[in-house]
Amino acid sequence: MAKRIASGKPLDLKTIKKISQYFPRHEVDRRHKDWGNEERPSPGYVAYMLWGGDEGRDWSKQYAATHESTKR
Repeated sequence: MAKRIASGKPLDLKTIKKISQYFPRHEVDRRHKDWGNEERPSPGYVAYMLWGGDEGRDWSKQYAATHESTKR
């Protein structure tokens, strides 16, 4: 998914919904002792950042909610 996001190509609604669903499932990763540690980041933190971090979470949640009834 990180490669897909980084490609800069447009993402369809199905993919954006998938991104928005990732974040709540992995909220537990924030409890890891190395969450946010730039020198020795936890695997969950690395994944979180690859999926867009806080900005990706907020954007995907808002986009998916706004376009819920839109088909793409």
